[in-house]
Parts: sequence; structure tokens; C-alpha cells
Amino acid sequence: NIAFADEKNNTVDILTFNDFHGNVKDEGKNPGMAKMVTYVKEAVKNNPNTIVVSGGDNYQGTAMSNLTYGAPVTDMMKLMNVAASAVGNHEFDWGKEKIGKWAEDGGFDFLAANIYDTETNEPVTWAKPYKIVESGGIKIAFVGLAHPNTITLTKAENIKGIEFKDPVIAAEEWVKYLKDGKAEEGIPDVIIALTHIDSKQDKDTNEITGNVVELTNVEGLDAIISAHSHRTVCGIVNDVPIVQSYYNGRAMGKLSIELDENNKVKGIKPEVDEFYTRKDDITPDSEAAEIYRKYEEELAPILGEVIGEAAESFTHEEDNVT
Repeated sequence: NIAFADEKNNTVDILTFNDFHGNVKDEGKNPGMAKMVTYVKEAVKNNPNTIVVSGGDNYQGTAMSNLTYGAPVTDMMKLMNVAASAVGNHEFDWGKEKIGKWAEDGGFDFLAANIYDTETNEPVTWAKPYKIVESGGIKIAFVGLAHPNTITLTKAENIKGIEFKDPVIAAEEWVKYLKDGKAEEGIPDVIIALTHIDSKQDKDTNEITGNVVELTNVEGLDAIISAHSHRTVCGIVNDVPIVQSYYNGRAMGKLSIELDENNKVKGIKPEVDEFYTRKDDITPDSEAAEIYRKYEEELAPILGEVIGEAAESFTHEEDNVT
């Protein structure tokens, strides 16, 4: 159903989505989990050298996900073979104890180089500072970075004993660690910041702004995945590619790492595909659709109950999104 440009074998693709917020249902502009899985599977079929990651805020936001503490999202992440996720501020909404279990059940790693345990002054145990993934003959390192304002974006009791360090300082520290060959996996060929840090892009000038721009000054960082502000962002700042993929699963970002005949990195091309505009042409993945149907059936008595009616329309101001 999905038309992809023919990939050459000398390209490694990083597929990225962010701020999914539990939108597992195919509804309105949201493709839902079954079509998300189809999209990813077809992308991987087109280029087996594909790695899937998330910018965080995966679970909280819909009744089905909230009532099950994100269970259907975890199932989706597993079917999409997600390698890693940044830690979004909404990952703390039900307490930090859920975070490690999501990763375990979903078969991926949460990454957070700037979240530290205040007692040990070491990175938290339920997330890793970085992850190195090998694909297409090269090593790609993802350095996770949480939003520095997370401490004010969630309940204080949910982040007790946690410190959110400056993401720029954390990025500098861990990029140096990787470049110095201190990781047991060896020195990576590419280092990408996998963040839940905001950005936005002017529609007329294409200028990218937001907190994520500060990371473009970190020496040795080859690309940045942004999130949090629910925007579509695709461009290059200070020679560093940046992508953010809208929200609710409506778009998929891609960082195409182009390699020469000697498997050396030639460049990284950022793209964002707002595939929700053609979601009606996508066939839902049968396994994901069956999982969704199971949750829908189980929750029908609760979700079908009318508890009240809105007296007037609700408004949604984009600039107030958190």
C-alpha cells in the first residue's frame, strides 16, 4: 500500500516517531496502531537496514491506553521492533516504576543520558545513557536526552529521587565517552541524539528553533531526533540534521545514512512523511488489528458508558501543548 523510493543497499534508515500518546485507534487523522505497524513493516521490507526509534510520550493520552497503563502501545512497539525510546515527560504520569517494565515487555531500551539518581549520582537503572545498534555494516549510537523541564511537567512525587541534568552537558559527556572508545561495543560510526526536546519550524523561512537547537553545537553529534512540541520539523542546523514527526502517529521521520562503497558515512538526509494524509490506503496489519480488537472488546463496558455530555466545544491551543 505504501510507495517508498527504491533504497540502495548502501543506506541505513532510522525511522522515528514521537508523542504517540496512546493513539492506537484508527480515528480522524490518527492512523492507529495497526496501520503504524504496516508502515514500519513495509519500510523494513524495502530496506532491511532500518532501525525504528521513538522520541517518547508513547503511552498516556487515550482511554484505552490509560485504562491499561499503555499495554496496547507496548504490543505495538514490539511488533514494530522498536530499538529504543527517549523518555518523555508523560512517561512519568503513572510513576517511574512503569518505565522499566514497558521496555522489558516491548523489547526495547529507554535511553536517558541526563536522568540521574540523586542517591548514587549515576544514571538511573531503568534507562541507559546510550545504545549502539549495528546495521548495514556500521555502528549507530543513540544518546537519549529527556527534556530539562520534565521536573515541572509532571507530578513531583513521580520524579522523587531523580535529577534532570542539562542535556547539552550530558550530550557532550556521553559523545566524548563514545568517541574515546569507552563503550564495549567499540567506537560508533554515527552518533544520534534521541531526545524528547522541543523544536518548531517556520513555514515560510524553514528556520528551526527551540531547545533542541542548542544540541547542534555539541561536537561529534551527527543528527538529532526532536519531540515534545508536536510539530513537523525537518531540516539542518549547523550542519546537523533535525527531525520531529508531528504527533499521534500521523507521521514518520527518517534519517537516511548514506554510505560510500567502503561503508564510510557520506551524509545524513532528514525526511518526514506525513502519511496520515493517505492512511485510508494503508491495509492494517492483521496481528496488530487483532490485538486492538481484543482490548476494544475487553474495555467495551467501560468505554461505552455515557457519563456526561459537553455543553460546548473544547478548544485546543497548539502553543500550550506539553
